[in-house]
Amino acid sequence: MTDAPAVQPPEGARPRSAVATGAEVIERRSGGGRRATVLGRARDLAARRPWLLVAAICGLALLARVIYVLTLGPAIAWYDGEHYSRLAAGLVQTGRYDNERGHPSAFWPPGYPFLLAAVYRFFGVNVTAVRLAQCLIGAAGVGMVQRIARRVVDPASTWLAALAAALYPLFIYSAGAFFPVTLLIALMAGVVLFVLLALERRSAVAALTAGALAGWEGLTNGSTLLALLLVAPWMAWAIAPVPGAAPGDDGGWGGAAPRAGRRGGVGLALLYLLPLTLIVGGWTLRNQLVLGRPVIVSCNAGYNVWLGNYPGVQASTGNRMDQPGMNEEAARIWSQTGGEAVRDRAFSRRALAYIRADLPRFLRLSLQKGLGLWALYAEPMTENRPRMRLEKLASILSYGVLLPFALAWLFLTLRRNRISALILILFLSFTLVHAVSLSKVRYRLPLDSFVIIYGVGGAIALLRTLARRAARSRPAGAPAANAG
Repeated sequence: MTDAPAVQPPEGARPRSAVATGAEVIERRSGGGRRATVLGRARDLAARRPWLLVAAICGLALLARVIYVLTLGPAIAWYDGEHYSRLAAGLVQTGRYDNERGHPSAFWPPGYPFLLAAVYRFFGVNVTAVRLAQCLIGAAGVGMVQRIARRVVDPASTWLAALAAALYPLFIYSAGAFFPVTLLIALMAGVVLFVLLALERRSAVAALTAGALAGWEGLTNGSTLLALLLVAPWMAWAIAPVPGAAPGDDGGWGGAAPRAGRRGGVGLALLYLLPLTLIVGGWTLRNQLVLGRPVIVSCNAGYNVWLGNYPGVQASTGNRMDQPGMNEEAARIWSQTGGEAVRDRAFSRRALAYIRADLPRFLRLSLQKGLGLWALYAEPMTENRPRMRLEKLASILSYGVLLPFALAWLFLTLRRNRISALILILFLSFTLVHAVSLSKVRYRLPLDSFVIIYGVGGAIALLRTLARRAARSRPAGAPAANAG
């Protein structure tokens, strides 16, 4: 005898799959006989007008961020932020990217000051205006998370991932920071989304858009360049057919198989690289002309490697110079003539000397920094910034809960979804770069969009598995559990 379903589907609804969605499991356990439940209405809205639900979630994200940033004072609490603001003001006033001494500079990456300069041009040097602009960027990033999620997880997980991104504490906090974190989060999501669109539709426009966003991201933080460049070979591989695939197999795209077309993955990868190369190459040419050396993005790579490998530093030291002799050595190098590029090379030489002198220590320290990039919360805290009493708890209850599910679901889907391979490439390349130089939680935040997507997907998959097992263990003819 066949048991009657605990919740009868509305008339005209699509047939229920053999495995209930996470939303259906929740609905059943909350007294599910009612047809007009909140979850049911949300599913109907998502099916009939998905754009309206996306807009509502993005609006919620914007509201949460605006409420937070309006509680902050007008001061910039970060040393880095003060320099970004000064560089942006200089761009507006003089059109030049100069340091505090009025000399051409490339020490600070220009991508974020370009954004600040655009805001300052319309609103003057206004800290609140910048934060509100970052709220808008953060809300747009939530929309992109939803578009990416629908390609790698089921519909219920897609909407839950978008909602989680809207209310993710670290993302809300970043909207108020005078750091390029919010911009990098949105740019990384945009790169991945438009790369997927380029392959799915064989779209040259999408590939060029992805490359332009990648170029901006590279100029915002040069440590992302390795990950951004590795996207290109993934594009060429991902669109290739799977050898021996059965007819109708989507080639490991998780249901979002690329359309047939004349442009192959290699061509799209080259189109992606074109604007990325032009943008980063253009800035490199500028540095050659004004600094006398072809500096790629910024003159602080050697300095950061030196900070991260000076004798006595720990994985959690960050950019604090609290080791004996550290300030004195830095002062000697900063006093050298020849400009920023020459001094950065001097820092690089000292860092390499320390690495060669104790290679086992370098390997141990790099492993610790690589793991530290995925820490549950920032430790130690950045000096002189606003402190929130519940910030550690908020990070643990959001990122800390999602991370194990994300890693499990990422590895479980590697063989059947090629997009998971791209996300793994991003995770590994970020980890490698920061294991060698500096490791801070904020450097990882551009990847947290994917932690959210895969974390929600993994959690819902676990709920489904538990629901299946509970259904199999229920005696024949027994009614479904009902909390009401």
